[in-house]
Parts: sequence; C-alpha cells; structure tokens
Amino acid sequence: MQLFKSVTPISSTRLTLLVSAYFTLVLNLRIGITYAASNEINSILGLVQAFAFMLFVFCIVFILFSLFNFRRLNKLTLIIALLSSVPALYFSLQFNTLFDESMLNNALETDAKEAADLLSSAYWIMLIFLALIPSAIIYKYPVNYPNIYRSCLKNGLSILIAVVLLIGAIAPFYAKFSSFVRNNNTVLKNSLLPYAPLHALYRTLQLRYFHSGEVVKQLDLNAKRKVLAPSQFEQHKPLALIVIVGETARESSFTPLLKRLSNTEGYLKPSHNLIYFNNFWSCGTNTAASLPCMFSTFGKDQYKRSYNREYENVAETINRVGYQVTWRNNNSGCKGLCKELHKDPINVSNSAQFSSFGHFYDEALVVDLDQRIASSSQDQVIFLHQLGSHGPAYFKRVPKKYKLEQPACESQDFSKCTQQEIVNAYNNTILYTNHVIASAISKLEKLSAQYDTALVYLSDHGESTGEGGYYLHGIPYFMAPDEQIHIPMLFWISDGFAAQKGIDLNCLQNKSADKLSHDNFSHLLLGLLDIETHFYQKNEDITESCRR
Repeated sequence: MQLFKSVTPISSTRLTLLVSAYFTLVLNLRIGITYAASNEINSILGLVQAFAFMLFVFCIVFILFSLFNFRRLNKLTLIIALLSSVPALYFSLQFNTLFDESMLNNALETDAKEAADLLSSAYWIMLIFLALIPSAIIYKYPVNYPNIYRSCLKNGLSILIAVVLLIGAIAPFYAKFSSFVRNNNTVLKNSLLPYAPLHALYRTLQLRYFHSGEVVKQLDLNAKRKVLAPSQFEQHKPLALIVIVGETARESSFTPLLKRLSNTEGYLKPSHNLIYFNNFWSCGTNTAASLPCMFSTFGKDQYKRSYNREYENVAETINRVGYQVTWRNNNSGCKGLCKELHKDPINVSNSAQFSSFGHFYDEALVVDLDQRIASSSQDQVIFLHQLGSHGPAYFKRVPKKYKLEQPACESQDFSKCTQQEIVNAYNNTILYTNHVIASAISKLEKLSAQYDTALVYLSDHGESTGEGGYYLHGIPYFMAPDEQIHIPMLFWISDGFAAQKGIDLNCLQNKSADKLSHDNFSHLLLGLLDIETHFYQKNEDITESCRR
C-alpha cells in the first residue's frame, strides 16, 4: 500500500459520498432488481423514476454513514459495513434469501462444516473483490478529518442536504413509490445494505444478551405421569418412543417419493400401523425458529424466540416426570432444547463407517437403535435429530447407492447445475430419509416382544429448489412459499403401544388429511406418554379423539 503515500488526502465527507455511491450502485443490486421487477423503465419517464428511487436509496445510505463520520469512527464503520454487507449480497443473489434477524440466527447456529457447504468459489471472489480490497483501500487511503466541532457541523449540514435531496427525489413520484415500498416492504427492508445485516445483528444481540428473562420456568410444577391401575401395571411392557426430528424435508417431495418406493425393499411400505399426515405445516422457515417453537406448548401465534430460554420445553418436561430421555444429534445443534437432557453423541469412535465429507450419514442415528433401547428396561424416549436434507450440498447427505434420482447436482454451487439436477439432488436426500425411517421402524418391530414401541417423524421446515426463483429456506413466514412450510409427518405405532394407550389406528388413518401443524406436536407427545399437566390441550393432541 505504498502507492497511497504520495496521493492527496480527501475529506471524510467525500469518502462517505464515494462509499455511499458504491453501496447504492453495487452492493444494493438486490434493491435495483426488486425495483426493475415491479416497474417499467423502458421510457424516459421510467428512467427518471428509477434514477429518483436509487437517489432515494443513496440518501438513506449516506445519512446512515454520516452519523458516524468522525475521526475514530468513519473508517471503522465503513469497513464493518462492507464486511457484513457482501456476504448478505452473496446469499441474496445466490439463493434469493432475505437477511433478517431470523436468517442471522440461523447462520449463527450453523456449524463450521455446514457453513463451508454454503460458501462456493463465487462467495470468496465476491468477498475479496467487493469487500476486502475496498476495505484495504479505505483503511490505507489518507483522509482529512476536522476537529469534533467542525465534524458535527459538517455532518449535520450533510444530513440536512441529503434529507432535502431525498424528499426532492420521492415527492414527484410519491404515489408510485409509496405503493411500491408498501408492497415490497419486507424485501426492501431486509435487502437494504448495510442496514439489513446491522439491524439483524442489533436485534439478535438485544434478544440474546440483554433480555431479562433468563431463568427457565417450569410451566407446571405438578406435572406428572398418569398412575396405572394395578391390572394395567401387570400387563405393562416398557415403552420406547422414538422421535425423529427431520431437517429441511418438504411434503411436495415426500409424498410422491413415498408412493414411488412403497414396494421397494429398504423403504417405507404401507401398513395398518403407519399413518402419514399429508397436511402438516411448520412453525417457521428455518431450524432456529421452528425447532424451539415446535417443542413449546405455546403454539405458533403465541410463541416468542425468547421463550426458548425462559420456559421449559416439552422434552425437558418428559424428562422431569420420570421418563429416560436421550437426545442423539446429527445436526449442527439442538438449539438449546437438549441442554438438560442426556446426550448420546455421534462420533468417529461409534460411527466411523458413516463418516463422509466431515459429516455423518443419518443411518448413524439408527444403525444400533435396537441395542440402545434394549440396554434399558425403563420407559424411554429417544430424540434423533437428523442432518436430513440440509442444503445446498445435498449430494453430501446421501450415500451413493441411495442416489436414485439422476442426473443430480454434485455441487453446492447451484449456478453449476440445472434446476432439475438441483431438484433430483434434493429428492435423493428425501429418499435417504425414507430409508432411515424404514430402518428405525424395522428395528422397533423386532423389539415388539419386549417393548411397546412407536415412532414419530416430523420435519422442522421445508425447502425451495428454484420454485418461484427461491432456493433453500428462511423466507419470512408470511410470504414463504408452500415448499418451505408444508412438511411431512409420519406416525408409526406398534400394536402393543396402540393397545396399551387405547388408540384406534383406523380412526387415526381417517384423520391423516386433517390440517395440522407444529402446534400439535408437543401435545401429541404429552398425550402419548400420559403426562398430566394443565398446559396439555386435548384438542391439539392428534390421538385424543381416537382413544378408546
């Protein structure tokens, strides 16, 4: 950076102007694309309106940067803005995602291996040329800063001029712009750089570290297991309930593939004991939002993210009332749900044969499931948290012999594949999940003489594979496509478990098309396990109306 030693220093205001122009013309490309998609610009008037709107964006960015245009803040603010905005721009362009608080939480709770799958060569090229090199130039380029009093005066005048320009840009086209902004409010707010990632970070820090409610509350101190009558107790076999927490599975892929493989060895087969609920809907569009919500008893409309730290979740309640509860994880984490539970980790020592690409195939969750159950004579609940269909590296989730849909994308860079190849790669992960569930059920069937067994499979959210221009997941819920919120749910119940709980399987089969959601999940578990608590809602328990 010796070349900057002989250049003429520029004023801090000019630096702020140049960087604001760079953000407007380059880093806020998503804003420009959104505008062009909703407005015609093939005339002189259209071009003038487009220029006025981008001037409006420029003024907002300039005002934001001018607030920090002081000697020790100016360069630091601009560099932080660059380094946080370019990754947001990459994901916005590559996967059509919006950078809001939910997306940031999802990113923060993704492990290093999953994060590496998301970062293609295009990401590093963008980061180097659009963020690191400009940051280095800003850091090294000589800048003149006035004293604090003159800085306040100049910044105040700059902001005043920017406000006047902003008003002048939007006033002639107010009706048009107000309608456009109102109709695209969420997209614009969560695409505007550097505002979107910085606001998401502020909200996340506020919620995680400055929220007062950190004491976990037990919703019902008197929650307990239902006491069996002596005659029931004599006939009682130990219970083993397996809950497979799916990852990124959508119903629109699950149903066709379920039917296609119904007569194929190693996959799920139709039976009296297997009920598939095909009208099930998620609580959120990403794991960080959905998983804590589905394990709460509040329901989607009442649930708040802070409740995950404030209140006991249903798995902890089940553990507290006396069941032997285990959480076996093959995902980036349990989002705080398994903090108080016994954990049975997957690692190289116990699952080396399933290790691949730095992860483990999901068969590691179930390969010795029967042995793990048989090691205890207590009533037990085992949660198996899948890696499932986590993208974009779908090809890394499936052993070669289960990649039945071809040609399939073998890259995490979707630009290198056709949409059909991406869909095929995703569908292979669903086929593999089908096999994993079938393997678990097969092992439970072999234990029927010693245990009464049941299995629940439920995905946390869905996935987009190019439909409507969207990829992956995490779109704000109110505008999310069905692919991201319409999810599969399976319930397999042995004859012994059904008899012990008095469940009519024909009745359950008749309810398989009822509209259900994550709101039903925790109450289903409480009902199946006969846990008496005042926050159990019978009308939310899928099995309650089918009890004899």
